[in-house]
Amino acid sequence: MADDVDAMRFAAAIAAIGVLFGLVILGVGAFTGASEGPVVAAPAPAVPAGWREYVLEGTGFAIAIPPGWMRLTNRDIRVGVVRARGGRSGPVRSRFMALDESAVGRRVARREGFVTNAGVMRAPVVVPRDRLEAQAVRELRIEMRPRGRVKSEFVEMPAGQALRLELKATSPNKRRPLLALTQYRFFAGGVQYAVTFATTASAVRVYRPTFDRIARTFRVLERAEGSVSMTEPADANAVRILTKRDAVAAAKGMLLTRHDLPPGWSRKPPEKDGDGPCDKLLDIERHFPTFAYQESGTLTPGGVPLVVSDAAIFPNPRVARRAFDFMGRVLTGHAFRRCMETEFVAEKGGPRFGKPRIQSMPVPRLQAKSAGWRLTLPVTNNGVPSTIFFDLISMQRGQSVASFLAMSLGSPYDEPERDRLLGLLDQRMPKHP
Repeated sequence: MADDVDAMRFAAAIAAIGVLFGLVILGVGAFTGASEGPVVAAPAPAVPAGWREYVLEGTGFAIAIPPGWMRLTNRDIRVGVVRARGGRSGPVRSRFMALDESAVGRRVARREGFVTNAGVMRAPVVVPRDRLEAQAVRELRIEMRPRGRVKSEFVEMPAGQALRLELKATSPNKRRPLLALTQYRFFAGGVQYAVTFATTASAVRVYRPTFDRIARTFRVLERAEGSVSMTEPADANAVRILTKRDAVAAAKGMLLTRHDLPPGWSRKPPEKDGDGPCDKLLDIERHFPTFAYQESGTLTPGGVPLVVSDAAIFPNPRVARRAFDFMGRVLTGHAFRRCMETEFVAEKGGPRFGKPRIQSMPVPRLQAKSAGWRLTLPVTNNGVPSTIFFDLISMQRGQSVASFLAMSLGSPYDEPERDRLLGLLDQRMPKHP
């Protein structure tokens, strides 16, 4: 790192880029990792004099940056993303980042508190060619929530035809100015590369020619063998859910039905009055964009125990993971505990309830990421004390999140039967690329 880079401004820039490239940008799928097999360089476009080209064979591309721009190290990128996440670690999807430390970049940074930057990500192509543009616009709308429309067009570049997208969006740190993002998506075989530039809305006109020149230096280092079709995911068993119709079908296909339970069980349709304070706290549709949400209704033998399952499909795995983590925070938070205490209030002549207790609960080993909680609620009815048990297990894989709830009286729900039902849910969760 150059000695004359102001340390505080550099740290702020890293954190800002960490938000853009590590948290909210693109939704282009999980990073596929280093390419396998021999790599053959495609014909290189002319690199302007004085520019520096970086060839990243492990991730299959090369790109050049002008004088005054500084490439960040992998450690700088990871530190910035972790800071932006409030100290939480996780995958860093950007494979290349650079800051504009030129005189122009410094002026913009001093005036507006944001450092202009560039980044490159790699991901599998998961839609046919004729749907690339519509899907890219959809992803950016969901992820970035832009101000106004997302401009999109195919342009001819030295590396081949690219999809260029432009939008304006609020900075992740709302104290910073309105941002302008310009993105070029290049497609090669079954892979897409997203070259993304971020600056302030007031500076984008100055930067637009520079962004275009940098994008023109981009080239793909193509595999000599093993390329995959552009219209199919690399894993034939993997699916990426892209339409509401597919999402609804996938969510319904995960749910438990009365046929999964012992003979004599029946189903009651989902209740429509989920507007209580506890329902609002746990309603992920209120907090996250979803493609689809479905409930099984209540499965019961005619009283207790009873079983409920639900499933949601999110725009991409990152949003699904956030929703999964959100469930755990809500269930173990004070607001939910107070909510339960107010929801179970003794009515005249009815049962009397004690204070609920919530604790984590071990769950069987599943393919999906999972977590479990047990809520116990003391109850006295007609002078007879007992305990109501609620076992809640949440599961996440790719774009999907599924939940299982079992309620029983006097003792916890039968553990082997619970694990059998969880196994069914786990098997039904779609495999995502």
